[in-house]
Amino acid sequence: MVLDPQGTDLATNGDFADNAAGWTLGSGATYVSGSQGVRLNSGSSIAQTLQLQAGVTYKVTLTARVPSDM
Repeated sequence: MVLDPQGTDLATNGDFADNAAGWTLGSGATYVSGSQGVRLNSGSSIAQTLQLQAGVTYKVTLTARVPSDM
């Protein structure tokens, strides 16, 4: 999530409820169906363009986990 000072989430589909819609998955990144998440391999990335304003403080949060098969 990317929250503005009013608490509005600026990220599109930040919880991946709509698959990977709104996100750019880099090489090695794959959406994991049914998990509402993305698997990132070493060196891979995900991205989303946001319209932010200079001088404004935003709160960025994420959840990450390492699967047991790693």
